[in-house]
Formats: sequence, structure tokens, C-alpha cells
Amino acid sequence: MTAAPARSPALPALLSGLALVYCVFTLAEVNYPRLTPQSQLAIFAMIGLVLCFLYVPAHPRLAGLRAMRALDVTLAGLSVLCCGYIVWQTEPAFSASWFGGRSLGNRAGYQTLADTAAGVAGLALVLESTRRSIGAALPLLSLFFIGYAFWGAYLPGWLFPHRGYPVERIVAQTFLHTQGVFGVALGVMFTYVFLFVIFGAFLQITGATRFIIDLAQRLFGGSPGGPAKVAVLSSGLLGSLSGSAVANTATTGTFTIPMMRSAGFRAETAAGIEAAASSGGALVPPVMGAGAYMMLEIVQPPVTYLQIIQAALLPAVLYYVALFLYVHFYARRLAVHQPVAPPATRGGALVPFEGLVFLTGLAALMVLLFLGYTAFRAVSLALGAVIVISTLHPRTRIDPRSALAAVATASRDMVPLVCAAACVGIVIGVVTLTGIGTRLPAAIIPLADQSLLLALVVIMLCSIVLGMGLPSAVTYLLLATLIGPVLG
Repeated sequence: MTAAPARSPALPALLSGLALVYCVFTLAEVNYPRLTPQSQLAIFAMIGLVLCFLYVPAHPRLAGLRAMRALDVTLAGLSVLCCGYIVWQTEPAFSASWFGGRSLGNRAGYQTLADTAAGVAGLALVLESTRRSIGAALPLLSLFFIGYAFWGAYLPGWLFPHRGYPVERIVAQTFLHTQGVFGVALGVMFTYVFLFVIFGAFLQITGATRFIIDLAQRLFGGSPGGPAKVAVLSSGLLGSLSGSAVANTATTGTFTIPMMRSAGFRAETAAGIEAAASSGGALVPPVMGAGAYMMLEIVQPPVTYLQIIQAALLPAVLYYVALFLYVHFYARRLAVHQPVAPPATRGGALVPFEGLVFLTGLAALMVLLFLGYTAFRAVSLALGAVIVISTLHPRTRIDPRSALAAVATASRDMVPLVCAAACVGIVIGVVTLTGIGTRLPAAIIPLADQSLLLALVVIMLCSIVLGMGLPSAVTYLLLATLIGPVLG
């Protein structure tokens, strides 16, 4: 995601204010809800879309044009109108102005022209924001499913035809009601993912990143391929508090890639090692990738986040052990052995205070999960613990400027996730509307009856192909929706 340059002096202040509102609103509504679920998600999506259009240009080459900036502001304003319309027609506080005296959810099949217009505009905004933030693959897939819903009656038998649906019904299913954009995918981002992203951002602002890299240098800096091993360990540990491969690479890669290159690794090898190490960070508990939180809402019978952590721990360890072994033998084969100078000990302490804050935050989160707290309540309380303990030392103390930087980082990191979740909601809405979610597994089950291994290979190939163009959480959600019943 490439941020657009801010030409107006007021824009940075506006973005910082929106980021602060985003974080405070999410923390407050998740822990102490006051709005209806659809209104919560509409406001959550609204701020995410506004941030996307103000942060991310339509195209990097057009970022400096005044006309494009005007377009960005216009799209941000339309996002407020479309999502605000959902709140207006859903929240009981505005019941006096509901069309026909009924809420949006209670007039299914009787949508007004205003409903359909808001829905069409909202879908277009979701598709464009997703294209800007993560690329064209997911919007094109969503458009394919919309076309499938509209032209279903004209499809051949092998493409799962159906009776076809009018535009009004498709728009209602995918945007106006709770089975589409404002459905399970966006709900997971709101209830779980954003809180963990905020938690990781505040940990990083206290100096946890520097502590992690220092620790990795002390442990492996002098071994063969030391800089690469430092990259692997630091990316894995940072992944335990960020859950984002992109944030992981941007944070540790600025230190580790130059170290690896100076030690004799080729540029592409150094970048590949860092990319692999950072991508694995989404597997490392306790803060994991968005797919882990999707499981809390999708897996039946329901599982707890602690159970997901327990299931993920061994694969995460094996992943990084394999990566360590690769780096070790690769370095020995190429005779790469340039030791990394150990960092200077700060203040004479073996474990600097940044490390204590980092360990306290993770320990608080794990203890609260073991005590049976829900994931969102546990991470909220752990965030409070980090803020409190960080005040005990000047180096880790979070001042207002640092806090604003943390919420801005968290909000910016959430933009592509929110847009992707909203866009994949379109696919889920169409799947629910057309019934393909039950018909596709029914076609694969005979294959699984003949050879479960062959069915698993087919699902694996689908995962790989989708994962080449889509975020891992989106890939998981699509496959869990379409093919998951085969394995149930």
C-alpha cells in the first residue's frame, strides 16, 4: 500500500484525528457496545474507506495531481454518505426517519430506490478501495461473483446455474444486509484483528522492536550466517506481536537486509530470507494473522483463541526451525561468516526495560487467555498493562505524540485488511444468495469419497493459486466458505 503525499497542511492532522477516533471507537464498541452490530460495522468500514481514499492514491503516478486529490476527497465523502446511510436506516435512535417505518433489515424485498442507490455506490467504493490497497485480484473475483449472481440463468450445467437475481436483490444481499460487506469477515476485523494490531503498535512504540533485534544479535550474531539468523529470529518474535507480514518486513527488514548484504548474501537472497521470515510471523502466537481470528467465527463446533494458539504453536516452531536450518547450511556452503557486533547493553541491564515491557505485554495476554477471558477483552486489558508499565521508565514512556504515532500506524496497517474483508463479504453474500456454497462441495464430495488424498491435493492447489494473488486471510475465508464443508 503506497501512501499519497499530503499536500494540504490540514491533511496530516485530519488523518491523525481519524486514526485516533478509529482506535477509540473500536476499543469502546468492542468492549462496551452501544450500537447495533450492523451500525458498528458500517462506522468501522466508513472510517476505513475514508482512510484508504486519503492515504492511498488511485495510482502512484497520479498521486501529486490536484484533480486526483479532489477525486480522493470526493470518494471519501461518498463513503461517509453510503455507510452513514446504513447507520441512519438501521440504528433505532433514527427510527422516526426510517423509510416505511421499518429498519433496513426489516424491509427485505421492499428496498427503496435510495436503498439501491446507496448500495450500488457502496459496492463501487468497496471495490475501488480494495483495488487501491491490495490490487485488482480480489475486486475482479468479486465482480465475477456478482456477474454469476446476475447471469446465473444463462450458465451451462457445469458452471452451477441458478435462476438469476435482479440488481436490487444482489445489492441488498451484498451491501444492505448483514450477509455481505457487513458480515462475518468485517466483523472479525472489527472484533479481533484491529485490537491486536493496536496492541502490537503500542508495544513497538515502547521499543520492543529494538529489543527483539538486539536479542537476536546476542544469540546468533556470531554464528555462521549470523545476520540471516538474526533476521529469522527477529522477524519471528516481531510476528508474535504484529501478526502482519508487511509490517514485519517493513520494521525488521530495514535493519536485517543491509546486515545480510554486508555479510555476503546476495540482494535477492537477503530479501527472500526476510520475506519468508516475516511471512511466518503470522503463524507465531499470541498475535497471529487475520486468518486465526476468522476461525473463531467460522469453525464449528466453536473453538477458543487459546485452542487456536495451541494448534498453531508446533507448525510455527517447525516453520522457523526449517528456515534456520536452510540459512545455516546455505551460509556454510557459501562460507558466509561475518559476525554481527553485539549491541551495547543499555544502562548496565542484561535485559533492558524495553524487554520487560515486551515480555510483560505478552505474558499478560497469555495469562488472561488462560484465565478464560475472550480474545478481545484479553488484548484490551493487556494493552492497558503495556501502557501502565511503560510509564515506569523514560525510554519506554508513551507521550501523546508517540501514542498518536502508534494509532496512526495501527490504522494505516488496518486499511488493506478492512478493504479486503469488505470486498470478500461481497463474495460471501453471493455464495449465500445463490447456494453455490452447498452445491460446489456436493460436487467435490464424490471425489473425496473415492480418494481423500486427491481431494486434499485439489484443495491445496486451490489454496496455492488463490494465495498467489490474495491475502492469506481472504484465501482462508473463501476456501472455508466454498470448500470447507468437504472436510467437515
